[in-house]
Amino acid sequence: MTTTVGPIDMTGRRSVWFDFSPELAPGETLIGVDSPIEVGVQAGTDPSPESFVVGDPVIDGSMVKQVVQASVNNISYHLRAHGTTNMGSRPVVPMNLRVTFL
Repeated sequence: MTTTVGPIDMTGRRSVWFDFSPELAPGETLIGVDSPIEVGVQAGTDPSPESFVVGDPVIDGSMVKQVVQASVNNISYHLRAHGTTNMGSRPVVPMNLRVTFL
């Protein structure tokens, strides 16, 4: 299931969280996440959407935090976090994020 967030004010850096818990079986833990987080434009125009993600994603239990910073106003991004678990599975958590400058 894709989480939809926003619109959020992006006048600066923000953290977004990917929740992997629904994708994990009992006893399964998240041990890695691909960097960078996959990002694309869902609506609007951004000539360099890869610059939306800042730094590497950080695992915190079954959650993954990614810092983002928009440089384009009124745009929707589609993000996908690809994880690796202790059982060898490769769950993917998608997110749609609409940003605006207030």
